[in-house]
Amino acid sequence: MLSKQLLIAIGVTAIAFCNGFTNSRSARPMRVKATAAKSDSLASSPNLSVDSNFVVVDDPEPSAAELTNANMLRIILSVATDQQVNELVWKCLGYRRVPSTRTGPKNTESSVEWDSSKCFPKWREKYPQPPDVIGVTRIYSKEVDGPSMKANQALVRSVPMEYKQGIRDQLRPEGFNGFSLDELTPNKTRRAQCANWLLYYREALFGVSLKELVRRKELQRNVEAENYELRKKGESIKTAGPENERR
Repeated sequence: MLSKQLLIAIGVTAIAFCNGFTNSRSARPMRVKATAAKSDSLASSPNLSVDSNFVVVDDPEPSAAELTNANMLRIILSVATDQQVNELVWKCLGYRRVPSTRTGPKNTESSVEWDSSKCFPKWREKYPQPPDVIGVTRIYSKEVDGPSMKANQALVRSVPMEYKQGIRDQLRPEGFNGFSLDELTPNKTRRAQCANWLLYYREALFGVSLKELVRRKELQRNVEAENYELRKKGESIKTAGPENERR
């Protein structure tokens, strides 16, 4: 059973989207990157082990191979680096790498910029550039870690209630029993939160166009407004079905 501490750290409320998980990109060529780090050993999950091959697909779009339960375990068990976790979350949020050449007064510097045009609108408005949701410095003072903490909290809040126990539902069958209290660290907590968000993305958003997601969200908002008026009148409420259509 997952520890109460981990579930509390992950649990949040937000607006739900319907299931849009597809495997449309699973056949794309993969670039598998093996990290040097070995997986953490957890006393709370003694039989759990994963290899060190964190899957990174050389494609600007998210892929099913990057969103497997095994890859989520590699995030939680610190096989993936902090930056790899950041970049997978960024990719799923809609950020895309844009190679650019910056010309300075003395030389030309190659760099990478990020395009946010495919991000969820409200997220893009708040974060036009991808934020550090892990805290790569691992310095947890308010001055250094404050922006990362707020970005991580914003990510956590975006997970709907029905997906808040994604790690329990998806990874417990794989042998992950959660963290014991003495195993929890700020980094491990944020990794678990990012993995939970990625599981939500996989189950509810992956393969669905941004236009369709915006349509569903607007429909959900309209249904909620109608239900508010119906409840005031004592009438039965409406629901949004599997494809967010009124019933």
